[in-house]
Amino acid sequence: MRKIDVGTLNLSIDHKAKVLQALNSNRLSYGPMTEEFEKKISSLHNNKYGVFTNSGTSALQASIHALKILNDWTDGDEIIIPAVTFVATYNVVLQNNLKPVLVDISLEDLNIDTGLIESKITDRTRAIMPVHLLGKPADMQKILKIAKKHKLKVIEDSCETLFMTGIGHGDVTCFSFYVAHLLVTGVGGMACTNDPKLAELIRSLIFHGRDHSYLKIEDDDDISGEKLREVIEARFKFNYSGYSYRGTEMEAALGLVELENYQEMLQRRLQNAQYLNEKLDMWPLEYLDNHALMMFPIIEINRDRLMFFLENKNITTRTIMPLINQPYIKDTLTDTYLNAEAINKTGLLVGCHQDLTIYELDYMVKSIKEFYDQS
Repeated sequence: MRKIDVGTLNLSIDHKAKVLQALNSNRLSYGPMTEEFEKKISSLHNNKYGVFTNSGTSALQASIHALKILNDWTDGDEIIIPAVTFVATYNVVLQNNLKPVLVDISLEDLNIDTGLIESKITDRTRAIMPVHLLGKPADMQKILKIAKKHKLKVIEDSCETLFMTGIGHGDVTCFSFYVAHLLVTGVGGMACTNDPKLAELIRSLIFHGRDHSYLKIEDDDDISGEKLREVIEARFKFNYSGYSYRGTEMEAALGLVELENYQEMLQRRLQNAQYLNEKLDMWPLEYLDNHALMMFPIIEINRDRLMFFLENKNITTRTIMPLINQPYIKDTLTDTYLNAEAINKTGLLVGCHQDLTIYELDYMVKSIKEFYDQS
C-alpha cells in the first residue's frame, strides 16, 4: 500500500506545458498569466479585484495591514477570530500589532459560533475574521449582519475553502493555493475584494509598499513627457512599509491549468467524503452540503491512539488545526473555549482528495473499523 496522504499533487502534461510557456515568455514577475489568474479567481467568488500573493498567509497579513491604514486602526485594536484555526490566522493579527480575540466554535460545522460573537465585541473591536474551516463556509449571513450592526469590517480567511456558495461577501476574502489544499500552485495565495482602493493598497503593500503608479513592467510602456518623469520617480518611491509577497508567473500558470478541472476536483472530493461518511457514519448529511472537503474530519475520543494506528498503516493523519493549545498562545488565554478544547483532544483529519482510488478508500475504512474492533 502506497502512503495515503491528506493532500495530492498531480502535475499533468498541461501543467508542465503552461509553466514552459511562462518560461519561454521570459517573464517571471507580475505578468499576463498572473492577471488572468487574478481575474478568474476573483470573478468566481463574486469579486472585481484579485491580488496574487506568495501565500494565503501573506494575503491575510497584507489585507489586514491595508484595512488598518485605510480605516485608521491603532495598535491594540481587536480582530475577532475562531478558537480553532491554523496558527496563521492568529499570527497575521499579531504581526499587524493588533489583538486577536478568540470565539469558541460550533461542533456542528467546526466554524466560529456566531451566537457568541457579540459577547466578545468591545469598543476596540475593528473586524471579524471568520475562517471557512476545511472547506466548509462559516455562516456568513449572520456574520455580515453582526458586522453591519457594529460597523465592523469582515476579513474572510478562506485559505481552506474555494468555490463554495456564501463566501466572498466580506470586505476582503483570502485564499491559499498551498499543495495540501484544494487548487494547487505549490505556494501562493490571493486577496479578493470589490473595493478598488483596498485592492490597490494590498498590491502596493506586497510590492514593498511601492507607489501604485509603478507596479508592473508595462507601466514603462508608451509613456513620454511629464508621465515618463512620474514613472521614473515612482520606480523607487515607497509610500508604505511593505513586504516582498508577490507570486510568480510560473505559479499562476499552474493555477490556470488547475482551474480547468476545478469542478471535477470538487465532485470527486465530495464523492470520496460521502463514501467515507456512509461507511463510517461520522457526520450528518447536511455537514457535507456546500463543502469543498479539503480533508475529511473524524471525531474520536481515542484520537491519539487512532492516529498512531493509522500512521502505522501508511495512512497520513493531521489534528484539526489546534490553536489554543499552542505553547506561545495557551499561557496568554484568560477565557475557556470548551468546544475548541474538545476538538483539540478528539479531532483528526484524513485525506479525501480526488486522486484516491476506491481501493484506498476501502483500505482506510477497513483500517478505521479494525481500530474500533480492537478498542
